[in-house]
Order: sequence, then C-alpha cells, then structure tokens
Amino acid sequence: MAAAMSGQRQVTPQDEKQFQAGKQSGFIAGAAQVGLGALGPLAGPTRVAATEGTGVLDASGNEIKREVTKYGPSLGKQGLQATVSWIQRHPLLAAAAYEKWDSVPCTVIESKPRRCGST
Repeated sequence: MAAAMSGQRQVTPQDEKQFQAGKQSGFIAGAAQVGLGALGPLAGPTRVAATEGTGVLDASGNEIKREVTKYGPSLGKQGLQATVSWIQRHPLLAAAAYEKWDSVPCTVIESKPRRCGST
C-alpha cells in the first residue's frame, strides 16, 4: 500500500497490472462523481428570496413584512419546458433542425408534394 501511494513500482508484474487497473478505475470513478455532482443544481428546485406581508400592522399602520423563500421548477425542467414550447410553436423549423433539410416536407409551402431542397 505504501509503495502504491508513493508512486513506486510494484514487486511483481501481476501486482503492477492490478495496480494500473485500479488506478484507472479510480480516475474514472472520480471523474464520474465530479461530473454528476456538477449536474446536481439542474435537478433541484430554484429558490428565490422575497418579502411577504404578514397581515399584521405596526404602530404607524404599515404592514409588517418578513423574508420568505419561494421554490420554483428546477433549471432542467425550465429548459425542457422552453424547448418543448418552442417545438410546439415551430414544428417545421424543429423538424429541419432535427433532420436534414432535404427530408422536411414542403407540402405546407407548395402545392405539389416534394421534399425541400430537391427539384
């Protein structure tokens, strides 16, 4: 263990193979954890600090306010909703972006059915 931590070569070739395989697995596992950890904020709800009235008046007749935290949809859900709504509003452009322009039907634009880009 001390030899592996100090970077020294292993005693036998089998130990060296096992050490290198373990080292590579450790790097892969570490990279996966860092990558998945970076995606965490996309899954959690968004939070906004706001002030809200309590319904109680102070001595001068002004409503007493308090700090509250309001939760909204996650960043991932907001992005997905925006994408889906854009696709629903622009189906022809979405098809052109998804597929090659030649495979988008032009029947909406022209009277004779053919593919856009073909003659």
